[in-house]
Amino acid sequence: MGWVLSCLSFNPTPIPDKYDESVYLRYCQGIVRHGVQSCPAMTREYLNDMYGDTIILFSPLRFSYIAAGAMVTSVTGLEEYRALVAVSLVSGMLALAWYAFLAHRILPGREALAVVLLMACAPLRQLLGSKAMIDGFFALWASLVIGSAWFSLQNPTSRRWLGAYALSLLILILTKENSAFIFFFLMVVLVLGPRLGLPTPSPSFWRVTLFIPFVSVAILLLLAGGLTQLVEVYSVLVVKAPQNPFAILTGDGPWYRYLLDLFVVNPFIVLLCFAGLLQMRRDQGAMVYFALFLGATFAIMCQLRYGMSLRYASIWEFPMRIFVVAALAAWTSRFRFKPHWCFMACVLALGAYDLRQYRTLFVETS
Repeated sequence: MGWVLSCLSFNPTPIPDKYDESVYLRYCQGIVRHGVQSCPAMTREYLNDMYGDTIILFSPLRFSYIAAGAMVTSVTGLEEYRALVAVSLVSGMLALAWYAFLAHRILPGREALAVVLLMACAPLRQLLGSKAMIDGFFALWASLVIGSAWFSLQNPTSRRWLGAYALSLLILILTKENSAFIFFFLMVVLVLGPRLGLPTPSPSFWRVTLFIPFVSVAILLLLAGGLTQLVEVYSVLVVKAPQNPFAILTGDGPWYRYLLDLFVVNPFIVLLCFAGLLQMRRDQGAMVYFALFLGATFAIMCQLRYGMSLRYASIWEFPMRIFVVAALAAWTSRFRFKPHWCFMACVLALGAYDLRQYRTLFVETS
């Protein structure tokens, strides 16, 4: 539990009270006052700090979230910190709407409703929606990439879904370095998906998946102020991040660290997720797709030394709850007495426990 509580707490004050928030606030203020053209200067300042005694883990090249906060400030007049929190809050609301759409397309009506209810109660979603931190915003675009990629695979001639996939992938890469985890999953889908029973990727899907990262890098080149500074940003991060005392204290752990953290937050969700995974059939294409997402991203994310955080696991919340609901539906269907009522009772109990854990972990301990 110490890992969770040292990294996360809930305290929606009108000023930033966490290191992450203060860094994003500084970058957002720079864009508001000096425009996007100030990004190269902020990148140089970031590198100077990293080469000195101060190690800042977040660069101004996490552009999408910072720019969204600056846009909200320009349009509404909100102070920059409140604007960033507003972006996080709206991201959580939009993500929930997208999860509802995905669940409706993947699961029967009753099970889809159960997934949405569990997502609405998820502790991480509530926490990240109240903070000026990037992870909830990142989770929104990650879910858009994953979902639109699935629909593109199912509908290879649909330009609408392919366009949505291209745009969401572009914004995701401009949001955070963790987009590499999602891209790794996409490459696994391209290479291994057909062997696992998934739809064969169309040539257009291949082209978009491989071309959009080049477009993103070209934009990052402009924001960083050239190739030299862009390479420096990521190379110095790789070298310096493992030396950061906070990262060493909170980001270390065994390969199964994420499982322990998630188990602390809600052990029933973790256990039921594994139960759902074990009963999955190969002919359930969407379930295989999301299982592959969980496995591929977990395999790479747990390898980072001093780079593990429960907040990064927010991208797994929706797939996990799909398998939780599938397991509950299969289990309660064996009941002779009102199985539908038993199913909904279990879902409500899980949601109530999530809300209790949110209060215990992120409110009472702050």
